Amino acid sequence: MILALDLSTTQTGWAYGPEGRREPAAWGSIKPKSTLHRPSRIAHIVAELRPMLIDPLTQRVVAEDLNVGSQQRKDGQKAKGSMTSVIALAEVRGAIQHELWKERGLEIEYAHPSTVKAALKIQGLKGLPTKADVRIVLDRMGIQTANEDESDAIAVFWATSLRKERW
Repeated sequence: MILALDLSTTQTGWAYGPEGRREPAAWGSIKPKSTLHRPSRIAHIVAELRPMLIDPLTQRVVAEDLNVGSQQRKDGQKAKGSMTSVIALAEVRGAIQHELWKERGLEIEYAHPSTVKAALKIQGLKGLPTKADVRIVLDRMGIQTANEDESDAIAVFWATSLRKERW
Protein backbone atom coordinates (compact mmCIF):
# COMPACT_ATOMS: atom_id res chain seq x y z
CA MET A 1 0.00 0.00 0.00
CA ILE A 2 1.02 3.58 -0.66
CA LEU A 3 0.26 6.48 1.66
CA ALA A 4 0.48 9.71 -0.34
CA LEU A 5 0.54 13.04 1.47
CA ASP A 6 0.08 16.74 0.74
CA LEU A 7 1.57 18.11 3.95
CA SER A 8 0.69 21.30 5.81
CA THR A 9 0.21 22.37 9.41
CA THR A 10 -3.20 23.82 8.59
CA GLN A 11 -4.69 20.98 6.52
CA THR A 12 -2.94 17.81 5.34
CA GLY A 13 -4.38 15.75 2.52
CA TRP A 14 -3.82 11.99 2.34
CA ALA A 15 -4.58 9.16 -0.09
CA TYR A 16 -4.10 5.46 0.67
CA GLY A 17 -4.28 2.43 -1.57
CA PRO A 18 -2.53 -0.40 -3.39
CA GLU A 19 0.32 0.24 -5.78
CA GLY A 20 -0.44 0.04 -9.50
CA ARG A 21 -3.87 1.67 -9.27
CA ARG A 22 -4.83 5.13 -10.39
CA GLU A 23 -7.48 5.59 -7.72
CA PRO A 24 -6.67 5.15 -4.03
CA ALA A 25 -8.88 3.01 -1.80
CA ALA A 26 -9.44 5.93 0.59
CA TRP A 27 -8.57 9.59 0.93
CA GLY A 28 -9.25 12.48 3.22
CA SER A 29 -7.77 15.46 4.97
CA ILE A 30 -6.77 16.34 8.48
CA LYS A 31 -7.55 19.85 9.67
CA PRO A 32 -6.43 20.58 13.23
CA LYS A 33 -8.11 23.47 15.02
CA SER A 34 -6.49 26.73 13.96
CA THR A 35 -6.47 27.87 17.59
CA LEU A 36 -3.92 25.17 18.50
CA HIS A 37 -0.25 26.05 18.67
CA ARG A 38 1.80 24.60 15.83
CA PRO A 39 3.32 21.73 17.89
CA SER A 40 -0.19 20.64 18.90
CA ARG A 41 -1.42 20.83 15.29
CA ILE A 42 1.54 18.69 14.18
CA ALA A 43 0.89 16.16 16.97
CA HIS A 44 -2.75 15.98 15.85
CA ILE A 45 -1.73 15.32 12.23
CA VAL A 46 0.72 12.57 13.23
CA ALA A 47 -1.86 10.95 15.52
CA GLU A 48 -4.44 10.89 12.70
CA LEU A 49 -1.94 9.42 10.20
CA ARG A 50 -0.46 6.93 12.67
CA PRO A 51 -2.78 3.98 11.88
CA MET A 52 -1.70 4.13 8.22
CA LEU A 53 1.95 4.80 9.08
CA ILE A 54 2.23 1.72 11.29
CA ASP A 55 0.06 -0.56 9.14
CA PRO A 56 2.32 -3.44 8.01
CA LEU A 57 0.67 -3.23 4.58
CA THR A 58 2.03 0.28 4.09
CA GLN A 59 5.16 -0.17 2.01
CA ARG A 60 5.68 3.39 0.80
CA VAL A 61 4.95 6.83 2.17
CA VAL A 62 5.31 9.60 -0.40
CA ALA A 63 4.83 13.31 0.18
CA GLU A 64 4.74 16.15 -2.29
CA ASP A 65 8.07 17.91 -1.95
CA LEU A 66 8.53 21.57 -1.24
CA ASN A 67 8.28 23.72 -4.34
CA VAL A 68 10.93 26.36 -3.76
CA GLY A 69 9.49 28.44 -6.57
CA SER A 70 6.24 28.76 -4.65
CA GLN A 71 7.91 31.25 -2.33
CA GLN A 72 7.69 33.90 -5.05
CA ARG A 73 4.33 35.34 -6.03
CA LYS A 74 3.35 35.63 -9.69
CA ASP A 75 3.86 39.41 -9.53
CA GLY A 76 7.53 38.82 -8.64
CA GLN A 77 7.20 39.87 -5.01
CA LYS A 78 8.38 37.61 -2.21
CA ALA A 79 5.46 35.81 -0.55
CA LYS A 80 4.79 36.95 3.01
CA GLY A 81 5.59 34.41 5.69
CA SER A 82 7.21 32.03 3.22
CA MET A 83 10.16 31.18 5.48
CA THR A 84 7.76 30.52 8.36
CA SER A 85 5.80 28.18 6.08
CA VAL A 86 8.97 26.36 5.05
CA ILE A 87 9.97 25.87 8.69
CA ALA A 88 6.46 24.69 9.64
CA LEU A 89 6.45 22.21 6.75
CA ALA A 90 9.88 20.93 7.80
CA GLU A 91 8.53 20.36 11.31
CA VAL A 92 5.56 18.35 9.99
CA ARG A 93 7.82 16.30 7.73
CA GLY A 94 10.23 15.64 10.59
CA ALA A 95 7.49 14.55 13.00
CA ILE A 96 5.98 12.15 10.47
CA GLN A 97 9.41 10.84 9.47
CA HIS A 98 10.28 10.22 13.12
CA GLU A 99 7.08 8.22 13.68
CA LEU A 100 7.52 6.27 10.46
CA TRP A 101 11.17 5.41 11.17
CA LYS A 102 10.51 4.57 14.82
CA GLU A 103 7.62 2.22 14.03
CA ARG A 104 8.53 0.79 10.63
CA GLY A 105 12.11 1.71 9.70
CA LEU A 106 10.82 3.41 6.53
CA GLU A 107 11.73 6.78 5.06
CA ILE A 108 9.38 9.23 3.40
CA GLU A 109 9.90 9.57 -0.35
CA TYR A 110 9.45 13.03 -1.84
CA ALA A 111 7.92 13.75 -5.23
CA HIS A 112 8.51 17.14 -6.83
CA PRO A 113 5.24 19.00 -7.48
CA SER A 114 5.96 19.48 -11.19
CA THR A 115 6.53 15.73 -11.63
CA VAL A 116 3.30 14.94 -9.80
CA LYS A 117 1.30 17.42 -11.82
CA ALA A 118 2.95 16.27 -15.07
CA ALA A 119 1.52 12.79 -14.43
CA LEU A 120 -1.93 14.32 -14.91
CA LYS A 121 -1.08 15.48 -18.44
CA ILE A 122 -2.43 12.22 -19.80
CA GLN A 123 -5.89 13.53 -18.97
CA GLY A 124 -5.61 16.12 -21.75
CA LEU A 125 -4.49 19.26 -19.94
CA LYS A 126 -1.98 21.55 -21.66
CA GLY A 127 1.02 22.48 -19.53
CA LEU A 128 1.27 21.77 -15.82
CA PRO A 129 -2.09 21.95 -14.08
CA THR A 130 -2.84 24.25 -11.17
CA LYS A 131 -4.39 22.99 -7.92
CA ALA A 132 -7.81 23.89 -9.32
CA ASP A 133 -7.03 21.94 -12.52
CA VAL A 134 -6.13 18.87 -10.45
CA ARG A 135 -9.61 18.95 -8.90
CA ILE A 136 -11.20 19.29 -12.35
CA VAL A 137 -9.26 16.27 -13.63
CA LEU A 138 -10.32 14.20 -10.64
CA ASP A 139 -13.94 15.32 -11.02
CA ARG A 140 -13.85 14.13 -14.64
CA MET A 141 -12.63 10.77 -13.38
CA GLY A 142 -15.54 10.61 -10.93
CA ILE A 143 -13.31 11.16 -7.89
CA GLN A 144 -14.95 13.68 -5.58
CA THR A 145 -12.72 15.48 -3.11
CA ALA A 146 -13.61 17.91 -0.35
CA ASN A 147 -10.65 20.24 -0.91
CA GLU A 148 -7.45 20.85 -2.87
CA ASP A 149 -5.32 19.09 -0.25
CA GLU A 150 -7.17 15.82 -0.84
CA SER A 151 -6.90 16.36 -4.61
CA ASP A 152 -3.15 16.94 -4.39
CA ALA A 153 -2.69 13.85 -2.22
CA ILE A 154 -4.56 11.78 -4.82
CA ALA A 155 -2.34 13.27 -7.55
CA VAL A 156 0.75 12.22 -5.52
CA PHE A 157 -0.78 8.76 -5.09
CA TRP A 158 -1.52 8.44 -8.79
CA ALA A 159 1.93 9.60 -9.89
CA THR A 160 3.61 7.29 -7.36
CA SER A 161 1.40 4.28 -7.92
CA LEU A 162 1.99 4.25 -11.66
CA ARG A 163 5.71 5.08 -11.42
CA LYS A 164 8.02 2.08 -11.80
CA GLU A 165 10.92 3.34 -9.69
CA ARG A 166 11.06 5.07 -6.33
CA TRP A 167 11.27 8.85 -6.14
